Amino acid sequence: GLWNGTLREKFTSRTVALAGDIAQPRLGLSQRTWQELAQGVTSVYHCGAEVDYVKPYHRLRDSNVSGTVEALRLACHGPAKHFHFVSTTFIYGFTSRKILWESDPNPEMDGLNFGYPQSKWVSEQLVYRAAQRGLDVRVYRPSLITASRLGRYVRRDIVARLFAYMIKYGVAMDSINQVSMLPVDVCANNIVALSLLTGDVPQTFHLTTDGYHTLQDACSAIHQKLGYAFEYISLEKFVKHVNAHCTPQDPLFPLVAFLNQNYKRILKMGNKRYDNQNYRLAQNRSSLAVPEPSLEETVSQIVSFLRNENLIPESPLLLATSY
Repeated sequence: GLWNGTLREKFTSRTVALAGDIAQPRLGLSQRTWQELAQGVTSVYHCGAEVDYVKPYHRLRDSNVSGTVEALRLACHGPAKHFHFVSTTFIYGFTSRKILWESDPNPEMDGLNFGYPQSKWVSEQLVYRAAQRGLDVRVYRPSLITASRLGRYVRRDIVARLFAYMIKYGVAMDSINQVSMLPVDVCANNIVALSLLTGDVPQTFHLTTDGYHTLQDACSAIHQKLGYAFEYISLEKFVKHVNAHCTPQDPLFPLVAFLNQNYKRILKMGNKRYDNQNYRLAQNRSSLAVPEPSLEETVSQIVSFLRNENLIPESPLLLATSY
């Protein structure tokens, strides 16, 4: 398609990839390369992190916290730069607050029960501290980043793992928790679009969907579009189902302990909703921002990826039309 032609040519002609390591000093770059970047770049976009819901804080600190420190050092070295930090709505952890405001950095450290949100919360605090000292900063908090509109994704993502299990076994949760999923290409495009805005621009954005959707809504869309059937059960019964049926061959298997430890906390967050007023207003200001796809489109690309990876059976509707 277009990516294999014009876009790829433009991308490769304007992009230089440098091998580094966000867990190392200078991001794993040589002193010479570091100096060249510090003197030559005008903006730093830091979206590197190890996303892992099992490892404790000390196992994620080098990549997620020290990496942010090094990216800030780069931004503060040489000419003034803009610093764009990709955070996460998980900086609220398992908080039971009813509304998560874009203006709220969770100073009380509420709900930070495991390593990943702890590491991202600390990183975000460091970014705001740099802003207080004069660095031009914007922070972007996505919720769940899912398959692109072309069906590109990764097997290890929590959403991919969860949907693979629910579709394979035909069970889904009927919990009222808000589930906000944005395709990765939409999310990336809009981060760049917002980063290019000038004038009076908010410092923090929640890159979340405008509508309120649940996992049951998502699975209903999958059923209507592709024919996969689901039995809707409580979160507690779903966790019992996982304990009884999830095998080491299931992508969800590494997260079984996480579900056992945290499902009661997830239940307490049922009334939590995302505020994204800054994000919506900024999108309206930008000619480069793209609207979120429908829920049906978003989940269809997730399913397409899972099917191509042989993680789920073929769609019942597609099977029916093939006879």
